[in-house]
Amino acid sequence: MKDFFKAYKLYFKASFSPILIGVSVLFNVFTCLAMIFRYAKITDEGYMSMIGTIIGMSNLFLIIWLMGGKPIIVNNKFFLSASCNKALFTTAPIAAGLTVEMIYSTILITVSYFALERAALPDVIIMLAFNMVFSSFIISMAKMPKMFVPFIISDILLFSQPVIFSNENFKWKNGFGFELPQAVLIAAVMLIVGIGLNIIVMNLWWNKSGRSFKIEPQKMYL
Repeated sequence: MKDFFKAYKLYFKASFSPILIGVSVLFNVFTCLAMIFRYAKITDEGYMSMIGTIIGMSNLFLIIWLMGGKPIIVNNKFFLSASCNKALFTTAPIAAGLTVEMIYSTILITVSYFALERAALPDVIIMLAFNMVFSSFIISMAKMPKMFVPFIISDILLFSQPVIFSNENFKWKNGFGFELPQAVLIAAVMLIVGIGLNIIVMNLWWNKSGRSFKIEPQKMYL
């Protein structure tokens, strides 16, 4: 546990960028304003398209910011040789992403509570949980050797939401139809299963190749 907290702090330190943090905060202020001013009723045709676009795209700069630590830890032998190196390359990026996503999700749920119909809140909660899971996959797998395919799949699943929800064949154009307690339970299960799977995958990656991968410049994919 001591190694985890040390790795957690190191990852945030490696990811620290006033410019990216500022852009992320500004972008997500506009996201919250869009939730208010692009108001759509559940009965509207573009309701889920609005929810999917706003929540899906709101993760973009948060992910870019938190991926910013990857080039530093991947290209610096200090981090690979640190006593907490396993946590730094496996669980710390996941935890860092969840911390930021939880804060933002709380703000967006609060905005949604006052800006949208009460019946829209379950859809917002489910979508935020979905986005949180795949954001953590993207952040943890970015720039990791042999993780390019699952990284790209996670990118596609996360950022294709506006296209999927606006498709005329999308089944749930007026929401998923769950009550608030059901939505909270579904979101909790998604987070537990998704984050648990992410931790398992990253630990398997570490045991297979993480201890010996080469420190060399790599392209940033997003």
